[in-house]
Amino acid sequence: MEAEKTAVILARLRLGESAASMEWRIKMLRAYARENGLAIIKEFTGFENNPLHESDLFDESLNFIDDQASKITIILYDDCILEDSAISKRYKQLTENGKVELDNFFHPCFVEPTNSQIKIWRYLTLPKFIELLHSRELFFSRADVLRNDDRSEGTTLTNAGRAAVEMLRLIAHHHGAQPLPGQPDITVAQMVSLLATKNQAHDELLKQFFISCWHMNEHENFAMWRVYSEPFGVCIQSTYDSLVDSFNDTEYGFYRKDKKVYAGEVKYVDWDNYYIPGDNAFWPVMHKKREFGYERELRCIVWASGKELVKVGVELDKLVHRIYINPYTPAWFHQVIAGLCNKYGLGEDRIIQSSLT
Repeated sequence: MEAEKTAVILARLRLGESAASMEWRIKMLRAYARENGLAIIKEFTGFENNPLHESDLFDESLNFIDDQASKITIILYDDCILEDSAISKRYKQLTENGKVELDNFFHPCFVEPTNSQIKIWRYLTLPKFIELLHSRELFFSRADVLRNDDRSEGTTLTNAGRAAVEMLRLIAHHHGAQPLPGQPDITVAQMVSLLATKNQAHDELLKQFFISCWHMNEHENFAMWRVYSEPFGVCIQSTYDSLVDSFNDTEYGFYRKDKKVYAGEVKYVDWDNYYIPGDNAFWPVMHKKREFGYERELRCIVWASGKELVKVGVELDKLVHRIYINPYTPAWFHQVIAGLCNKYGLGEDRIIQSSLT
């Protein structure tokens, strides 16, 4: 029989951050351990500004692990060892002895809202709302399909990036055999070819990304009603923590190591002066033009190859805080939504008629 895998939690926040933030951090790490079959035997939590290789909490956790008989996983949020120190050398020794490994929950492409209870909104047409109630699943749009509304969706190159590539092409036309500055093992012409291949490959990769889009705001938004709903539409209001905790799918989940639902804020940038990082395939789908900044978008993303459609199961009672009815609907439409909510067990007490008229 395989021995139970054990873990310790190392939850650190900077001095001055709130106790509520620490509570949320610990909650996430506990859920991550539970979802991935790790039994927590100790928790180290606290506020400090030191990097991990100088952390008293990390040192304390290594002391504890050194006394254990079996290998221990340290579950962190977003820490890594950047420099040599007495603490990092000790960690390396314990690693070589098969006693410890680090497991980070955080993904660098997905920056969570600083306020885990920020309100989020999903504007829906009536058919999509009914489908959500009936299936109890969130629909995730394939990333390349989103280009029907925004042609730059998921692109690897901004205007600045395209200009740089075009300049490189011009140089390759006259000096293609010369080595690339700083990279003597590759020529300018080879780099141009490599970039073209990479861009084509990413366009195909977009077909494997599936996205659920939410709007972050403390209030409903007139522009979002106009763009993303319809006269007989509704808006679901939730919070970030309720959203990520609501996933109860048999295949995908926010706290899973594999088959993960990633979640984070979209970064809005100046397309003429910004270069999208190229070291991770998620970066292009987490950047948008600054002109779309009014969307204040939170994205949930699933990476699923070989699928045309992705839906992720949710607990509706946990996800749905309020249901706002489009401000332009007639009074009788309230009873239609109330009937649907009662039929599917949500109750009509969550329904609010929008006052944006």
